[in-house]
Amino acid sequence: MIDYTGVPCPICGKAFHEGDDIVVCPICGTPYHRACYEKEGRCLFEDKHKEGYVFHREPEPDKSAPENDSARTKTCPRCGNKNYTDALFCDKCGLPLAQNSSTPPPGYPFGGAPGNNSNGGPNMNSMPGMFIMDPMGGVNPEEDFNGVKAGNLAKFVGSNPPYYMNVFKRLKDHNIGKFNFCGFLFSGGWLLYRKQYLWGAVISLILLGCLLGSSMINLFHNYDILNQVIAAAGLSEATGLFYSMQDSMKLMEQIMLLPVLDQILLFLPTVLSLLQWIIMFVIGFRGNRMYYKHCLKKAGEIQQAHPTDPELTSALKEKGGINWGLGICLLVCYLIITYFPLLISGGIL
Repeated sequence: MIDYTGVPCPICGKAFHEGDDIVVCPICGTPYHRACYEKEGRCLFEDKHKEGYVFHREPEPDKSAPENDSARTKTCPRCGNKNYTDALFCDKCGLPLAQNSSTPPPGYPFGGAPGNNSNGGPNMNSMPGMFIMDPMGGVNPEEDFNGVKAGNLAKFVGSNPPYYMNVFKRLKDHNIGKFNFCGFLFSGGWLLYRKQYLWGAVISLILLGCLLGSSMINLFHNYDILNQVIAAAGLSEATGLFYSMQDSMKLMEQIMLLPVLDQILLFLPTVLSLLQWIIMFVIGFRGNRMYYKHCLKKAGEIQQAHPTDPELTSALKEKGGINWGLGICLLVCYLIITYFPLLISGGIL
């Protein structure tokens, strides 16, 4: 078990206490307070990652004991260095060491970075009682995704990379997707929010057209037609949806007597509503796969155009991420289109 109690957070300088919410850099293993890491948005030692920097806690030897090799009984399984018995990390290579044991800690069979599993992500079993946020979703930042490094892919995703990197890993290794509830609920709006502008615009226009068309047809045509049909069938409008089977048959007889155009317009809103649901389910089931292909294409182009790291990171964050303004604008438009016909029919406008 890795215990960070007493280790200072590199950002705020305050020592970690038992029960603190701690996150670990997936590359170098440096621990941070979650709030500090989210505020900073990156690891403070990001510029040293290329040099192979890894975090290790300075051992605190017993000053009352003589400084000799007899006090160093914990052997590092990676480099063979002798460490103090109470050391949490190897003095030489920084590998986490199991408490009170010279055997390798569980989860590090391939000599990963401190706090990392064999995929390069934090080992969740190494710190019981602590919730670790892995920015890479357990994916090694150096793993190749069709020519794009996983780390660059995560930078392009920008918002919520743990979820999407985990989904991308499943798609790459097993071609198995995952249902996206945001894509299902918001469909075109979600696509635009994730900067998939072409598909987002097409889907949004179709859905808005269905919604607007259905509302207008019901408001300016079907409402009056239905009242006439109900009156012709000798029924009361107050009974609403609670018509008996016999009354429903009377309504259908009256509807079949209507002109063909009126019949089409009467059932068209139902067809449009069904089309909306079909599109929503398609985006829900296919949205992550569409976003994966989008990220691979765009991040790959950016990676080729910007070989140096500072330019690459800046371009990935600029071209990727999310579009809050467009998302809010679409939400407002949706509310207007949804409730505007109700305001008109209610005599408010």
